[in-house]
Amino acid sequence: MEQNIRQAVVVYSSPARATRHVAKTISASLKEEGWAQKVVDLEDKDRDFSLSSIKDSLQKGHCLWIGSPVYVWHSVPAITQFISRLPNGKGSYAVPFVTWGTVSSGVALYELGKMLEEKGYTLLGAAKILAIHSVMMIWSDQPFGKGHPDTRDDAMIRVLVKAVTANLHQSKTTIPLPSEELQYQSLDFQDKAKNMNLTVAKDMLPTIELNTALCSQCDLCAQKCPVQAIQIDPFPQLGPDCILCYNCVRLCPENALEADFSSIDGHIRQTKEQLSERPLSQIFI
Repeated sequence: MEQNIRQAVVVYSSPARATRHVAKTISASLKEEGWAQKVVDLEDKDRDFSLSSIKDSLQKGHCLWIGSPVYVWHSVPAITQFISRLPNGKGSYAVPFVTWGTVSSGVALYELGKMLEEKGYTLLGAAKILAIHSVMMIWSDQPFGKGHPDTRDDAMIRVLVKAVTANLHQSKTTIPLPSEELQYQSLDFQDKAKNMNLTVAKDMLPTIELNTALCSQCDLCAQKCPVQAIQIDPFPQLGPDCILCYNCVRLCPENALEADFSSIDGHIRQTKEQLSERPLSQIFI
Protein backbone atom coordinates (compact mmCIF):
# COMPACT_ATOMS: atom_id res chain seq x y z
CA MET A 1 0.00 0.00 0.00
CA GLU A 2 1.34 3.45 -0.91
CA GLN A 3 2.76 5.39 2.02
CA ASN A 4 0.91 8.64 2.69
CA ILE A 5 3.84 10.94 3.50
CA ARG A 6 3.51 14.40 2.02
CA GLN A 7 4.81 16.65 4.80
CA ALA A 8 8.30 18.15 4.46
CA VAL A 9 10.40 20.50 6.55
CA VAL A 10 13.23 22.37 4.78
CA VAL A 11 15.83 23.83 7.15
CA TYR A 12 18.98 25.68 6.11
CA SER A 13 21.70 28.17 7.03
CA SER A 14 23.13 30.28 4.22
CA PRO A 15 25.50 33.19 4.96
CA ALA A 16 26.43 33.56 1.27
CA ARG A 17 22.95 32.69 -0.09
CA ALA A 18 24.02 29.64 -2.14
CA THR A 19 22.48 27.15 0.28
CA ARG A 20 19.34 29.28 0.34
CA HIS A 21 19.14 28.95 -3.44
CA VAL A 22 19.29 25.15 -3.18
CA ALA A 23 16.71 25.15 -0.37
CA LYS A 24 14.34 27.28 -2.47
CA THR A 25 14.82 24.91 -5.42
CA ILE A 26 13.98 21.96 -3.16
CA SER A 27 10.92 23.80 -1.84
CA ALA A 28 9.66 24.61 -5.34
CA SER A 29 10.22 21.01 -6.48
CA LEU A 30 8.38 19.63 -3.45
CA LYS A 31 5.48 21.95 -4.19
CA GLU A 32 5.33 20.59 -7.73
CA GLU A 33 5.13 17.10 -6.23
CA GLY A 34 2.15 18.14 -4.11
CA TRP A 35 3.93 18.29 -0.74
CA ALA A 36 2.97 20.54 2.15
CA GLN A 37 6.07 22.06 3.70
CA LYS A 38 7.57 24.36 6.27
CA VAL A 39 10.73 26.28 5.29
CA VAL A 40 13.05 27.51 8.07
CA ASP A 41 15.98 29.88 7.57
CA LEU A 42 18.18 29.60 10.66
CA GLU A 43 19.46 33.11 10.08
CA ASP A 44 16.08 34.60 10.95
CA LYS A 45 16.17 36.74 14.06
CA ASP A 46 13.77 34.27 15.68
CA ARG A 47 15.91 31.27 14.82
CA ASP A 48 16.19 30.30 18.50
CA PHE A 49 12.50 29.46 18.27
CA SER A 50 12.68 27.68 14.92
CA LEU A 51 12.38 24.22 16.45
CA SER A 52 9.27 25.07 18.42
CA SER A 53 7.74 26.82 15.42
CA ILE A 54 7.85 23.58 13.39
CA LYS A 55 6.98 21.26 16.27
CA ASP A 56 3.70 20.24 14.64
CA SER A 57 5.54 19.41 11.41
CA LEU A 58 8.17 17.31 13.17
CA GLN A 59 5.89 14.34 13.66
CA LYS A 60 6.38 10.71 12.77
CA GLY A 61 6.52 10.26 9.02
CA HIS A 62 7.78 13.70 8.01
CA CYS A 63 10.75 14.23 5.69
CA LEU A 64 13.41 16.69 6.86
CA TRP A 65 15.59 18.38 4.23
CA ILE A 66 18.50 20.13 5.94
CA GLY A 67 21.29 22.10 4.31
CA SER A 68 24.53 23.85 5.19
CA PRO A 69 27.44 25.53 3.46
CA VAL A 70 30.79 23.82 3.99
CA TYR A 71 33.03 25.86 6.28
CA VAL A 72 36.50 24.51 6.99
CA TRP A 73 35.46 21.02 5.78
CA HIS A 74 32.43 20.84 8.10
CA SER A 75 28.87 22.16 8.28
CA VAL A 76 28.20 25.40 10.14
CA PRO A 77 27.41 25.30 13.89
CA ALA A 78 23.82 26.51 13.42
CA ILE A 79 22.95 23.32 11.53
CA THR A 80 24.70 20.85 13.84
CA GLN A 81 23.16 22.57 16.86
CA PHE A 82 19.72 22.35 15.27
CA ILE A 83 20.11 18.62 14.64
CA SER A 84 21.32 18.06 18.20
CA ARG A 85 18.07 19.61 19.50
CA LEU A 86 15.79 17.53 17.30
CA PRO A 87 13.44 15.05 18.97
CA ASN A 88 13.86 11.37 18.13
CA GLY A 89 13.18 10.93 14.43
CA LYS A 90 12.33 7.25 14.42
CA GLY A 91 9.76 6.63 11.71
CA SER A 92 10.75 9.79 9.84
CA TYR A 93 13.12 10.56 6.98
CA ALA A 94 15.89 13.01 6.15
CA VAL A 95 17.85 14.37 3.19
CA PRO A 96 21.01 16.40 4.03
CA PHE A 97 22.58 18.73 1.46
CA VAL A 98 25.64 20.97 1.37
CA THR A 99 27.06 23.69 -0.85
CA TRP A 100 30.80 24.15 -1.34
CA GLY A 101 33.16 26.50 -3.18
CA THR A 102 35.24 23.99 -5.22
CA VAL A 103 38.19 23.71 -2.80
CA SER A 104 36.75 20.85 -0.74
CA SER A 105 33.30 19.68 0.32
CA GLY A 106 35.05 18.14 3.32
CA VAL A 107 33.24 15.65 5.51
CA ALA A 108 30.20 17.85 6.08
CA LEU A 109 27.70 15.72 4.18
CA TYR A 110 28.76 12.49 5.87
CA GLU A 111 28.71 14.10 9.32
CA LEU A 112 25.20 15.46 8.74
CA GLY A 113 23.99 12.06 7.57
CA LYS A 114 25.53 10.33 10.55
CA MET A 115 24.03 12.79 13.02
CA LEU A 116 20.59 12.36 11.49
CA GLU A 117 20.86 8.57 11.61
CA GLU A 118 21.86 8.75 15.27
CA LYS A 119 18.72 10.80 15.86
CA GLY A 120 16.68 7.94 14.40
CA TYR A 121 16.07 9.36 10.93
CA THR A 122 16.21 7.18 7.83
CA LEU A 123 18.25 8.81 5.06
CA LEU A 124 16.64 8.76 1.62
CA GLY A 125 19.09 10.91 -0.32
CA ALA A 126 21.72 13.63 -0.12
CA ALA A 127 23.48 16.21 -2.27
CA LYS A 128 26.64 18.26 -2.53
CA ILE A 129 26.20 21.24 -4.83
CA LEU A 130 28.87 23.52 -6.27
CA ALA A 131 28.64 27.16 -5.20
CA ILE A 132 30.67 30.34 -5.44
CA HIS A 133 33.57 30.40 -2.99
CA SER A 134 32.13 32.69 -0.32
CA VAL A 135 35.45 34.16 0.84
CA MET A 136 37.01 34.59 -2.61
CA MET A 137 33.91 36.44 -3.81
CA ILE A 138 35.00 39.38 -1.65
CA TRP A 139 38.31 40.08 -3.41
CA SER A 140 38.46 38.10 -6.66
CA ASP A 141 36.89 38.97 -10.02
CA GLN A 142 36.91 35.26 -10.85
CA PRO A 143 36.16 33.42 -7.59
CA PHE A 144 35.97 29.64 -7.67
CA GLY A 145 32.48 28.40 -8.42
CA LYS A 146 31.35 31.67 -9.98
CA GLY A 147 27.84 31.35 -11.39
CA HIS A 148 26.92 28.34 -9.25
CA PRO A 149 24.52 26.92 -8.34
CA ASP A 150 23.43 27.08 -11.98
CA THR A 151 20.62 25.55 -14.03
CA ARG A 152 22.39 22.18 -14.21
CA ASP A 153 22.76 22.13 -10.44
CA ASP A 154 19.06 22.99 -10.11
CA ALA A 155 18.20 20.13 -12.47
CA MET A 156 20.13 17.69 -10.28
CA ILE A 157 18.21 18.86 -7.22
CA ARG A 158 14.90 18.33 -9.01
CA VAL A 159 16.01 14.78 -9.87
CA LEU A 160 16.83 14.21 -6.21
CA VAL A 161 13.44 15.50 -5.05
CA LYS A 162 11.60 13.30 -7.54
CA ALA A 163 13.63 10.26 -6.52
CA VAL A 164 13.03 10.81 -2.80
CA THR A 165 9.30 11.42 -3.17
CA ALA A 166 8.94 8.41 -5.47
CA ASN A 167 10.82 6.29 -2.93
CA LEU A 168 8.42 7.32 -0.20
CA HIS A 169 5.33 6.63 -2.27
CA GLN A 170 6.21 3.31 -3.81
CA SER A 171 4.16 0.26 -2.93
CA LYS A 172 7.13 -1.67 -1.54
CA THR A 173 9.39 -0.89 1.43
CA THR A 174 11.22 2.43 1.31
CA ILE A 175 14.87 2.04 0.28
CA PRO A 176 17.25 3.82 2.71
CA LEU A 177 20.57 5.49 1.89
CA PRO A 178 23.22 4.40 4.46
CA SER A 179 25.31 7.33 5.70
CA GLU A 180 28.46 5.35 4.81
CA GLU A 181 27.70 6.07 1.15
CA LEU A 182 28.39 9.74 1.91
CA GLN A 183 31.90 8.93 3.13
CA TYR A 184 33.48 9.66 -0.25
CA GLN A 185 36.66 11.31 0.99
CA SER A 186 39.91 9.32 1.43
CA LEU A 187 40.83 7.94 4.85
CA ASP A 188 43.79 10.32 4.93
CA PHE A 189 41.51 13.30 4.33
CA GLN A 190 39.06 12.11 6.98
CA ASP A 191 41.88 11.99 9.52
CA LYS A 192 42.98 15.53 8.62
CA ALA A 193 39.40 16.77 8.90
CA LYS A 194 39.23 15.64 12.53
CA ASN A 195 41.83 18.27 13.38
CA MET A 196 40.35 21.08 11.31
CA ASN A 197 37.50 23.29 12.54
CA LEU A 198 36.47 26.92 12.89
CA THR A 199 38.52 27.41 16.04
CA VAL A 200 41.67 26.31 14.23
CA ALA A 201 40.74 28.37 11.17
CA LYS A 202 40.47 31.56 13.20
CA ASP A 203 44.22 31.39 13.77
CA MET A 204 44.83 30.92 10.05
CA LEU A 205 42.33 33.16 8.25
CA PRO A 206 42.53 36.97 8.04
CA THR A 207 41.29 38.88 11.05
CA ILE A 208 38.60 41.52 10.65
CA GLU A 209 39.77 45.02 11.52
CA LEU A 210 37.62 48.10 12.12
CA ASN A 211 38.52 51.56 10.86
CA THR A 212 36.60 53.74 13.33
CA ALA A 213 37.28 56.82 11.21
CA LEU A 214 35.12 55.34 8.45
CA CYS A 215 32.48 53.63 10.58
CA SER A 216 29.13 55.44 10.73
CA GLN A 217 27.73 53.05 13.36
CA CYS A 218 24.88 52.25 10.97
CA ASP A 219 24.39 48.80 12.54
CA LEU A 220 24.11 47.09 9.13
CA CYS A 221 26.90 44.63 9.96
CA ALA A 222 25.11 43.51 13.11
CA GLN A 223 21.80 43.21 11.27
CA LYS A 224 23.31 41.08 8.51
CA CYS A 225 25.49 38.85 10.69
CA PRO A 226 24.07 35.33 10.19
CA VAL A 227 25.02 34.24 13.71
CA GLN A 228 24.38 37.53 15.55
CA ALA A 229 28.02 37.73 16.61
CA ILE A 230 28.32 41.53 16.27
CA GLN A 231 27.39 44.04 18.95
CA ILE A 232 27.45 47.84 18.52
CA ASP A 233 29.08 49.35 21.63
CA PRO A 234 29.44 52.06 20.36
CA PHE A 235 31.32 50.59 17.38
CA PRO A 236 30.99 47.03 15.98
CA GLN A 237 32.55 44.35 18.15
CA LEU A 238 32.87 40.76 16.94
CA GLY A 239 32.11 38.08 19.49
CA PRO A 240 33.34 34.49 19.82
CA ASP A 241 30.41 33.11 17.80
CA CYS A 242 31.80 34.64 14.58
CA ILE A 243 32.08 31.97 11.86
CA LEU A 244 34.33 34.04 9.56
CA CYS A 245 31.80 34.36 6.76
CA TYR A 246 33.10 37.92 6.20
CA ASN A 247 29.60 39.16 5.37
CA CYS A 248 30.29 42.23 7.49
CA VAL A 249 33.36 43.04 5.39
CA ARG A 250 31.52 42.46 2.14
CA LEU A 251 28.40 44.43 3.05
CA CYS A 252 29.78 47.42 4.99
CA PRO A 253 28.72 50.50 2.96
CA GLU A 254 31.67 52.57 4.27
CA ASN A 255 34.29 49.80 3.91
CA ALA A 256 35.04 50.35 7.57
CA LEU A 257 35.49 46.64 8.20
CA GLU A 258 38.58 45.30 6.51
CA ALA A 259 40.48 42.03 6.07
CA ASP A 260 43.66 41.33 4.13
CA PHE A 261 43.08 38.25 1.99
CA SER A 262 46.34 38.47 0.04
CA SER A 263 48.07 35.99 2.33
CA ILE A 264 45.52 33.20 1.77
CA ASP A 265 44.87 33.53 -1.96
CA GLY A 266 47.77 31.25 -2.86
CA HIS A 267 46.89 28.76 -0.15
CA ILE A 268 43.30 28.44 -1.38
CA ARG A 269 44.41 27.90 -4.97
CA GLN A 270 47.07 25.38 -3.98
CA THR A 271 44.65 23.41 -1.80
CA LYS A 272 42.10 23.25 -4.60
CA GLU A 273 44.74 21.96 -7.02
CA GLN A 274 46.01 19.36 -4.56
CA LEU A 275 42.58 17.97 -3.69
CA SER A 276 41.02 18.17 -7.18
CA GLU A 277 37.71 16.89 -5.85
CA ARG A 278 35.32 15.44 -8.41
CA PRO A 279 32.47 15.46 -9.20
CA LEU A 280 31.73 19.05 -8.33
CA SER A 281 28.00 18.56 -7.87
CA GLN A 282 26.56 15.17 -6.98
CA ILE A 283 23.34 13.65 -5.70
CA PHE A 284 23.10 10.45 -3.70
CA ILE A 285 19.93 8.34 -3.99
